[in-house]
Amino acid sequence: MNRKRIIPHSLSNETGAFILLWLIYIFLPYLVVPDRYGYTLGLPELAIKTTYLLPVLLNNIVLIPKLLYKSRYWLYAFLLLFIVFATGLFEELVLENIFYPTTRGGDLSLGGVQNAAFKIGFVLGLFSSFKLLWDYQKKQKQVSELEKEKVESELKFLKSQINPHVLFNNLNNIYSYALEKSEKVPEMLLKLSEIMRYMLKDGTEPMVPLKKEIKYLENFIELQKLRLEGRGNVEFSVQGDPGNHKIAPLLLVSFVENSFKHSMKTEEDIFIDILIVIEEEELTFVARNNYSEIRPRDIETETGGIGLQNVKKRLRLIYEDQHRLSIDQTSEEFCVHLTLNLVVDEPEMLSYRG
Repeated sequence: MNRKRIIPHSLSNETGAFILLWLIYIFLPYLVVPDRYGYTLGLPELAIKTTYLLPVLLNNIVLIPKLLYKSRYWLYAFLLLFIVFATGLFEELVLENIFYPTTRGGDLSLGGVQNAAFKIGFVLGLFSSFKLLWDYQKKQKQVSELEKEKVESELKFLKSQINPHVLFNNLNNIYSYALEKSEKVPEMLLKLSEIMRYMLKDGTEPMVPLKKEIKYLENFIELQKLRLEGRGNVEFSVQGDPGNHKIAPLLLVSFVENSFKHSMKTEEDIFIDILIVIEEEELTFVARNNYSEIRPRDIETETGGIGLQNVKKRLRLIYEDQHRLSIDQTSEEFCVHLTLNLVVDEPEMLSYRG
């Protein structure tokens, strides 16, 4: 059974870094420039420097989190100055009389207090900088993790839209053929089962082999071609070797479905041409189709309001500036041209399932 962690991992890291910095502060000057000091590092100096630890801890643990981070700047500055001079007075009046009664001890002097306060102020400044930098780095990490969770949640939502969308559209098509007792129904069901197997198994992965995505598109296109009833021509071709390249799953299907939806509404011969070109580290996807006149706003909502908008969001989230997308429309033809960088590493934010 795993034992519950008593000290948070981030806290233990900060404590370890603090201790290391403290040891460096104490010993480094005597190791680097020992001749600069007129005394050796013995018990008196260790005791005096150890007294600096209390104001440092008070500042880092209490004052900075409770006052400085809460924008109570005047109170923070006042208490910090009070701690500096109180510690300086304690060193001048108590510690130096204990450890150096015949040399540095003696009557209280303003210069001695100032000198002690300067040393304490330097130590407080050093460890305050450490605290501020450490907390800034921790805050940036938290912000990054929150952003990762936000992007991951949005990607999950976008992908959850795709699966039922494609399923319901194809089930409706098969249902209409079943009512007509068409002989195409068994073949359509077979193709649909292959499509759903891919969606449920591979489509939940953050990235999938490109060859599997292409096979999925082939099945999808074959299923859609059964609906044409000989009304036109559909071409789907792949140039180049998918190799070991990977791609975000279900990324291209919205473009393909859009092509069929647009063309199905035309009274003329249906024309759909879908081309995938793989050249070294780049994929080019082109989908061209004829269509009857469609209002501009319908192009974006033609697939239930989630087609092109959905894929644009996924491209932006996953591929950022590693893609180029253009959508052109003429009076008779609709064309999508997409270029992807296939060497984009799988982002850490995509390491989820489901």
